Amino acid sequence: MNPPYNRPCDYTPVVIALNGNNPANRFVHRFIIWENAMNRRRKHSSLRARWHDYSAPGLYHIILTLKERQPYFGYIRDSEMHLNDFGHLVSGHVLQLEERYDGLRLDTFAVMPDHVHLLVEIQDITRESFASNHTKDQAAKGRRRRMLIPLMVGYLKMRTAKEINHLQGTSGCALWQERYYDRIVRIATDIDSVRRYIVHNALHHTRTP
Repeated sequence: MNPPYNRPCDYTPVVIALNGNNPANRFVHRFIIWENAMNRRRKHSSLRARWHDYSAPGLYHIILTLKERQPYFGYIRDSEMHLNDFGHLVSGHVLQLEERYDGLRLDTFAVMPDHVHLLVEIQDITRESFASNHTKDQAAKGRRRRMLIPLMVGYLKMRTAKEINHLQGTSGCALWQERYYDRIVRIATDIDSVRRYIVHNALHHTRTP
């Protein structure tokens, strides 16, 4: 594999330019505001809404960001995302999430040069498809739902980092930022806006290889 950027341990910051004429930029600005706030918080502070039951079924918008925003998964040219080999590797693992976790539905996703957008649905019954023992106990189901998002995110980050480090001949290099963005999407019109924003995410960024 020959990505046009440095190895995972050699990140350098990259600047994103926004298209000010696109009304969907409010989501880009929300993300930038969140990221700036996140960087000011202490290590163990919570980024989640205290009032929300994260075990509840529903749609969640999740953003995973690469360390130092290094554009490691490809580039944008003429408002189109061009994945490199590592970008395709990540995309393949995202597409396998539904098979790995019952009760998880992948609604929409996009792999960008330095981050990944996921819109996933937690359905009413959730369990890991590879688990050997299943229980009908409602409390146990609630615990599995509660763990699903961090479990899914942790698996995706661990698996992709391990494979990319292996292909690059590195070992133990951090690929992803430790934290991630997750937002509960409740209103139908908001769901459609998030879907459009994810599908057309390349339109909101200007980046050349």
